[in-house]
Amino acid sequence: MNIAYDIFIERPELIEFVKDDADTNTFFTEILAFVEGRLKPLEDEINKEEDADENVPMGTIICVMRGDGKFINFAGYSEKLREKMLSSFSKEDMDFIFKKIEILNASGKN
Repeated sequence: MNIAYDIFIERPELIEFVKDDADTNTFFTEILAFVEGRLKPLEDEINKEEDADENVPMGTIICVMRGDGKFINFAGYSEKLREKMLSSFSKEDMDFIFKKIEILNASGKN
């Protein structure tokens, strides 16, 4: 199951900064664990699609750089699986992620 942050895809040099900053590291670790936990029931199905076509990049992108309120992107998966993945998150889950990202943005560390 591929999960990544948009900020580390766009700016991989920030990975070292995050490792060195305990608060920021905790933020990214908590959100990653949260997303992994929500998608865990679909892990076999997700891995099956990811393994089926190595030429199509697939992954869950946690978006901390976007300002449009969409904080998770399921890139490359079938429509049916994307819908299942999205339904793994409640409105409260999305609000939780949104609030965490707002705190990160307010701290100026992204």
